[in-house]
Amino acid sequence: MSAYRALLSLKASISADPDSALSSWTPNTSHYTWARVTCDPRRHVTSLDLSGLNLFGTLSTAIAQLVYVTNFTLADNKLSGPIPPEI
Repeated sequence: MSAYRALLSLKASISADPDSALSSWTPNTSHYTWARVTCDPRRHVTSLDLSGLNLFGTLSTAIAQLVYVTNFTLADNKLSGPIPPEI
């Protein structure tokens, strides 16, 4: 699975995004242009900062496909459920 699809899967697992913080995450745009996503020059996702967005939902197991991520911040959200063992 590509990083693009993994991020879209993560967005799909979010049941509420009250401030539309992830509105730039659309199938019609490239993931390296999305808000809160940082990529290296090869367009590998290296950082994902979703802190303080008041997101509701769960974490998709697809985030395990983001193998280049060295920073993944989720503080100050309303996520529930287990942390996927795949990560």
